[in-house]
Amino acid sequence: MRVRESRVAFLKLCCQRGLVARVLVVGVGSIGGFVAASLARAGHEVLGWTTNSTLAERFSREGILVNAGGETFRGEIRCTPEMPSLLGVDAALIATPASQVESSAQALVNGEFPIVVLSNGLGEERILPLVGPERTFGAVVSFGASRDDGAIFRTAKGRLTLGGLAQGAPDSLFRMLADVSEVRRTTNLRGVRWSKLAINCAISGLGALGGDRLGVLIRDSKVRHLALELMSEATRVALAEGVQLEKVAGTLDLPTIALPEGGASRAGMFWRHAVLRAIGIKYSRLRSSLLYAIERGRDPGAEFLHGEVVRRAQQRGIETPVSAGILERLNAMGRGERSPALGEAHALHAATVSS
Repeated sequence: MRVRESRVAFLKLCCQRGLVARVLVVGVGSIGGFVAASLARAGHEVLGWTTNSTLAERFSREGILVNAGGETFRGEIRCTPEMPSLLGVDAALIATPASQVESSAQALVNGEFPIVVLSNGLGEERILPLVGPERTFGAVVSFGASRDDGAIFRTAKGRLTLGGLAQGAPDSLFRMLADVSEVRRTTNLRGVRWSKLAINCAISGLGALGGDRLGVLIRDSKVRHLALELMSEATRVALAEGVQLEKVAGTLDLPTIALPEGGASRAGMFWRHAVLRAIGIKYSRLRSSLLYAIERGRDPGAEFLHGEVVRRAQQRGIETPVSAGILERLNAMGRGERSPALGEAHALHAATVSS
């Protein structure tokens, strides 16, 4: 049996018999930290890899403290700021910012284990040429998490949607990730990814632009209008790409909520704004990962969210003024030329959608 086949078989055996699997988690920020701690609590051997040496030392010494809706637990992991040995790794989970997914996968090329992308964006499409279809899988995250002073807080409940671009995900990965959250299988990972991309362009992008939590920003009617425009532009591009969009969290149908080309009726706009208000209530504590990056003086990675929409729209002759506008502003914030503020969202609204 080839090494790769034996490694997948061993992971399957571990999950079936409750044995320990050795899991590498690349990126132990909010989502990655929650996943790593949850796997460790379930008994898996978890190795975290982060470029933050201070965080690596702290997590190795103290473990990862998680608060999940009133339940508190600590996951004991080993964490390193250096490229870890891949010997004995049974599965790797990439939970880095979208801009680091390709470089993370490149470091894992010589491994013989499945790789699961948890990061936002279209990461599976990017790593597929690097590691091959038999190793490329994705788990789309619908729960929320944030990190504060080393502790991880789950900010919203949700699930993982697991699949592959070229083949279905093995049962071993399904069982392992079930130790983290509810898991749903999909045979249309691309459709799930694009739906999440459209939502992230609105929620994460506007969260960074406006500089506040979703619950605060979504109260503003101009922010809600921008969110509708961003989701609509992403939806039009996805459909032009031949993507069959999946409902977000099983309920939100993007082609239905997308604004029609000629504009929605007054009643239609009222309904759409009500839907966004409901999303804002559910994910009120959500704080954009792009905003965290900007606050730390780093590139927010908007090129891997809004940039995906803008580039593909240009190739197909589709106009995406709001996506292009927010991309320009977020890139400027990454360079320190602008600062997140509600006024930035209002300025974008005035420049692109005000009549």
